[in-house]
Amino acid sequence: MLVGFVQQIIRFVCTAALIVVAAGCMSRETMSDPELLSPRHHLESDSASWSQYRGNARRTAFALWPRGDEPTILWRVDLGPMIDASPVVATDGTIYVAGPRTTFIPIDQLIAVSPDGRVVWRTMLFVANEGRVYQLRSTPAVRKDGSLAVVGHYIEPGRIESGEVRSWNREGRVFLLDTAGNVRARTDASSFFEGGGLASPAYDGHTNVFYWQPFPLAGASVMRFDESFNWQGVGGLTVTVTGGTGFPAWYNVLCYSLPLLYCWGYAEFAPGFVYPPVGTPPPDDGLTPSPALTQCNEAVAATYETLRTRTTTVHKLWQKNVRALSTPAIGAGGRAYIPTVASDGGRIDGRDQDGARRFQYDLPSGVLPIGPPALGRGVKDAGDDSLVQCRLSDAPRDHRVVRALDADNVYVSASDDNLYAIDYRGRLRWAANLVRLTSPPVVLGLADGQEIILVASKTPVPETGYLWGKRGENGETVWKIDLDSPVLGSPAIHGDRIYVATRTALYALGYRRAPPDLLKD
Repeated sequence: MLVGFVQQIIRFVCTAALIVVAAGCMSRETMSDPELLSPRHHLESDSASWSQYRGNARRTAFALWPRGDEPTILWRVDLGPMIDASPVVATDGTIYVAGPRTTFIPIDQLIAVSPDGRVVWRTMLFVANEGRVYQLRSTPAVRKDGSLAVVGHYIEPGRIESGEVRSWNREGRVFLLDTAGNVRARTDASSFFEGGGLASPAYDGHTNVFYWQPFPLAGASVMRFDESFNWQGVGGLTVTVTGGTGFPAWYNVLCYSLPLLYCWGYAEFAPGFVYPPVGTPPPDDGLTPSPALTQCNEAVAATYETLRTRTTTVHKLWQKNVRALSTPAIGAGGRAYIPTVASDGGRIDGRDQDGARRFQYDLPSGVLPIGPPALGRGVKDAGDDSLVQCRLSDAPRDHRVVRALDADNVYVSASDDNLYAIDYRGRLRWAANLVRLTSPPVVLGLADGQEIILVASKTPVPETGYLWGKRGENGETVWKIDLDSPVLGSPAIHGDRIYVATRTALYALGYRRAPPDLLKD
C-alpha cells in the first residue's frame, strides 16, 4: 500500500514537472518576438471618456476632436465657487466636479451633472464616527463600472498654546462612491507627515486598480488600491529632504521602503514666524503632483525626487534627483516629460525607462512651468529612424517591448504667460503670449493630423476668463471664448463636447451647425 502511494506521488510530481516544462517552452516561444508595437497612436486613450485628471492615466491631455471651427456655449450651470479640481466624464456622459461650495452650504461637494446640464446629485464626504466633512480639491477618477475614486482631506488645529495654533493636523482618505453618490468604501486616514495628499488618483482600467500619491513631504511614493479597496505601497525610496515644504516650517525627513513607506522626521518653525490665533482659517494647501502610469506596467511619481517603479512586481527601476513642479506626462515609448526646476529657471525633463535624460527644454531664466505638459502628435525630421521603447517586464525571458515610431509635440504653460510648443528633440517650435494664463494646456487632435491647443487665461479687473484655441502648427488664435470667471483646472473632452469648470460654473461647449473647415489653407 505504501509503495502504491509513493508511486502516485512520483506520478504527480512528474506530471507537474512536465506541465512546468511545457509552460516554460510555451513562454519562450510566445515571448520570442522582441517587439510589441502598439496597434494605434500612443496618445489615443484606452477609455471612451475623459475619466480622470488630464484625460487618462498617462496624463497626456490629448483627445481626438471632430471639427476645427469654434464651438459655441451649449449650456452653463452655476455650481458655486470652484476650487482647483478639473471635471471628469463617465462613459455615459455624466460630468463630475469636485469642490464647489454654495452660499447656503459652505462645504466642499462632489456634484454630478447630466449631459444636458441638470444637476443630478450633490454629496459631501462625511465620516460620522469622526464628525468630519472632508474637503475636496483634487480631481476624482471614474472607474469602468461608473464608481468614483475620490480623495478627501481635512485640516484642523493640532497643538494649541496660549490661544495660538502651534501646528495643524492634516489627514486624508480615499473614498469609493457609487453612481448615486453613496460612499461604499474608504481607506483608513493617512497621516504621512500630517499630510493626507492633494494628488489625483491614476486609474488603470485594464486591471481595475488605481494609484495614489500621498502628501509628498518626503519625496515620491505611490499606493495601489485594488477592487476591494485593499492597499499596498508600490515602490519605495530612501531619501533625506531638508528645506521648505510650503508650510511655515522646515522639515528634515528620512524615508525607507519596507516596501511600505516608512518615514521619520521632525519639524521646526521658521525664525520670526507668527503663530495664528485660534479661530484662524486653516492654510490653503496647494495641489501636489499626481502619479502617471506608463504603457509598460510602471508608475512615475514625481515630487521632491522622481521615482519610476513597476506596478506588477513593486520593483523600483530608478529614483532621480528631479524635483517636479507638477504632474508628468507619458509620451512615446514610455518617455516621462517632467516639469521641473533647473539652476536658474524651469525645465521639461524627458526621462526614459532606464532613467536617462533624452529630452530637455529649458525655459527662459526665472520662468517656471505652471502645470503639467500636454502632448500632441509630432513629426520626425527627414531620415530620423530613432525609436523610444520600454520593456513590459523585467523577467529574463520576457523580451516584449513597446516600441514607438511616433514623435511627441510638447506644450506647456509658463509663468511668463507664454504657451510654449516644443518638438520631440527639445527645440522650440513657437511661443504664444496670453496675459495671465491660469490653466495647463489640452490638445485636440483633428482627423487631418492638425491640432488645436486649449488654454485658459483671465482678465485682472473684473476677473473674468477666456478659453483660447490655438493652432498647433504656429500658435495662431483659432478661437477665443468668453467665460464668467477664471478656469483653474483642465478642460475635459468627451466626444464632441468640451467641459470647462470656472470658479463659479460648469460650461458645455460644442456645435449646433454643419462644420466649415477652417483649418485648411
